[in-house]
Amino acid sequence: MMLLYLVLWFLAVVTICFFVIYAGTWVYTEKSFSAVKVDRGVLLVAMVAFWLIIIAPFTVEPNSLTIMKNIIEPNMMTAVSCILLLFFTGMMIALAMQAKQEENDFLGTIYWVLSLSSLTTYFIVLLILIPLNINPCPCVDGYFGPDCDKTCYIDNTICSGHGTCGITGCICDDRFVGEFCQRCTNKFNYETNCSACSRGYSLDLDCTTCEKGRDPSTDCQSCLEGYLDDEAYNNPMDGCTVCKENYFRPTSNPLVGSYNKFLEFGDMCTACEGYPNVCNGHGTCNHFLLPNDAGNFLYNGTTTLGQLANGECECDVGYAGPNCTIAPGFDGDNEESICNAHGQIVEVFDQEENDIFETFQYIECECDDGYTSRDSRGRDACACKGSTYGNCDACVFGYYLSNGQCLACPGGGFLKSCNADIGGGVCQGDGTCSCSESYLTGGYKGNSCNECMNNNFYKEKANNPDPDEPERCIPCPGATGPSPNDACGGHGFCITDTRLASWQSGAQGADSYATFQAITANSLAIEELANLIGTCVCFENFALNGFGLCS
Repeated sequence: MMLLYLVLWFLAVVTICFFVIYAGTWVYTEKSFSAVKVDRGVLLVAMVAFWLIIIAPFTVEPNSLTIMKNIIEPNMMTAVSCILLLFFTGMMIALAMQAKQEENDFLGTIYWVLSLSSLTTYFIVLLILIPLNINPCPCVDGYFGPDCDKTCYIDNTICSGHGTCGITGCICDDRFVGEFCQRCTNKFNYETNCSACSRGYSLDLDCTTCEKGRDPSTDCQSCLEGYLDDEAYNNPMDGCTVCKENYFRPTSNPLVGSYNKFLEFGDMCTACEGYPNVCNGHGTCNHFLLPNDAGNFLYNGTTTLGQLANGECECDVGYAGPNCTIAPGFDGDNEESICNAHGQIVEVFDQEENDIFETFQYIECECDDGYTSRDSRGRDACACKGSTYGNCDACVFGYYLSNGQCLACPGGGFLKSCNADIGGGVCQGDGTCSCSESYLTGGYKGNSCNECMNNNFYKEKANNPDPDEPERCIPCPGATGPSPNDACGGHGFCITDTRLASWQSGAQGADSYATFQAITANSLAIEELANLIGTCVCFENFALNGFGLCS
């Protein structure tokens, strides 16, 4: 429609120009019969026609366009070209009129051809080659599209209040995304205007990764395996910071106990060596915390270590090394037995080729001067008195000399030989045991003096379940001999583990279960009598006195 108006307007202007030219009395003329120059008038008409063409769109249709911003600025080349062409056309028309006045038909024809050519070029430039480019009307804020029929409004707010409306829709502020900027990038929290992360995500990493200690497989909601996932210690809003029992957190900070120069495991809660069988079951891991019943963070009942915990083992007596390996020579009870009392424990590390770390290998005994070993990692470590093993001059306690070598006595070396640590016996020079037979301190028998001498002795451990206590053979109350009548004042049976074992095997005679029931009138089963080990069960019509004897 606009093109049709422009064509009609041009035709009207051209008609008027020619009419003015041939009329000769309308522009810059006098009312006379003489010819008058009209070149400037024709040029003026052409110039006015051009500007009328420019402003035509403002009059033929309602609009909100501005001349400078919407017409001239986007059509600068077109405007300049058209002005020059119209100026040239006007000049040629004026010259043609001058040639006619001078009756120079040839030159006048040339000027008319040039003027028509210039005018034709004007139309071609304006309508075809460089047409007018009128910018579309800008949309009201909050709307966009060629017809301004699309909107950026949602809930009566432009772009949710987090962006501006552009020619293609919402242009979101930083960290906001979505058609209406209604979401955050990554895991930023929309309720905080995308200024903070959703629970469990790290702001340091633009909310793309879990905070330290949180498990990605749970959308960062739960703590990793090594952390105490308890709101009393690890507040869900503060993150996972407390390692659970038998875990520690190595760090690259040399000022704290968990310093690790190479940070092999990362700054995360890491299991102590051998977890869950920490320290090989013979030590305590120097771990992050140990909550007590009151909920306080304690280590060994005293204090919280936190980052001071280095994850190393504090071994029980008789165990050493990173994994609490049993010390050479240790008999399980006596600290003196380590290295058979004549050496010290050393840890051996080795650095393999192309490896920057030294790796623990084993522990061994470094013997004192004058002592040596067949195996510095064995039970007989430092048992030989001499400078070269195989040429031993003598042996330490618990070993005997045989062909220049020190061999452990029955029951084990050092204090375990012949049950010596509880007074069971003494190792002889030939490697045999001489057992103790006392109704006052204990009676023993057997190859290593580890059995009770007779049925009137009982294993003290039967009444003392402490695993660290040795199994001593204790005489029954009033025991003076092996017969049942030699204990309990002669009027009862002493219940011992050896006696119950013989009854279980069907022993007959004066020391049988049947005899016991007949004389004592006791109906307890053998299994029930196991609870009475070390006490006397009196004959019928007798009772225990204050000394535990039957009278």
